[in-house]
Amino acid sequence: MAMLGGADGGADGGADGGADGGADGGADGIGGELFLRRHADGSRSPLLSRALIASHDALANQWVGQAELAPAEYPGDNTYLENLRLPSQELLLNCQLSGAVDVTGQVNPAVPVFEATLSVQGSDVSTISRPVEPAYFETQLQWLRAYADLRSDRMAEIYAQVSDVMAFFGALQYLDVGRRKYTLMMLRAVRALAIKVEAQMKFYCRQKRPIDYTTRLQPMIQTPDHSAFPSGHATEAFAIATVLYRLIHHDPNDPALGDPTAGINTAAMPFLLAHRIATNRTVAGVHFPADSHAGAFLGCQIGEIFFRIAQGGDVGIRDWTPPPKEDDFLLSTFNLGAAANTVTVVADPIVRSLYQRALAEKG
Repeated sequence: MAMLGGADGGADGGADGGADGGADGGADGIGGELFLRRHADGSRSPLLSRALIASHDALANQWVGQAELAPAEYPGDNTYLENLRLPSQELLLNCQLSGAVDVTGQVNPAVPVFEATLSVQGSDVSTISRPVEPAYFETQLQWLRAYADLRSDRMAEIYAQVSDVMAFFGALQYLDVGRRKYTLMMLRAVRALAIKVEAQMKFYCRQKRPIDYTTRLQPMIQTPDHSAFPSGHATEAFAIATVLYRLIHHDPNDPALGDPTAGINTAAMPFLLAHRIATNRTVAGVHFPADSHAGAFLGCQIGEIFFRIAQGGDVGIRDWTPPPKEDDFLLSTFNLGAAANTVTVVADPIVRSLYQRALAEKG
């Protein structure tokens, strides 16, 4: 799962520009934004702070605290966002999304039941129940054995995707902090939302990892300590794919054009990539195919919730149906299932404003 703070930014900045670049890269992370601000034309440092103190002491004279300027009030509408740096806008976006989405669940080994329910704006949308038949995940070990033969071929992908899936989506659709900064912000935000949801889902579903079933699997990367089910990488990748597909195919006169079901049925490139990212975790030896199947379902639902918080409208109410235990996770047979009903989501003005900026970057 990804880190939302400045660690990744610091590492990248350090690689590009040494110590100062590392500090400034960290400042561009969401957590670092609140504490590690650049000055007007230079990096923060004790030396610069000392110089600013000396300049103040020389110029302020006998100032007693009176005001000499009359600042105008900030605007009362969402144009206020233009006063914020991009990391601050993204932090606010994440707060709005996080407050609208919740996860509840129940754990009872005696029944047994391990399930979690996703809700938006107080209404339940999807429930995922982890398969409890003992043979279910044991049967799926056959797929981990088969996929293990691909480890050498996919080593570079698997290693990179441990912490970075966005670069792969950036190879499909141009993404950067210049002319696609709001598109990138939307995708980072939906990934952050997916991480929040998957962490809670894993807490309730509590499935052991493939390594717990055999000594012969020997994963090629370190097995994470949290629940295998649902797959976090699948959840994040399919959530990103859903929002990216919505952005690419946005048509205010025909919202169905960007529906993830259409993208999955036509094997659209964002979903092909999401499936490969998910499958790579089985190749690596850390996930069962069913983990990815559930994660893909969850990711699509999260992506649709994100889209509706941005635009308003209905989200289908549907629960995850486990595939047969003998089945692999294939995009060609994956489907979300028919919605039993819908939940109407009210658009959040802040999310809408930022989403519209992402739409304006198309072309």
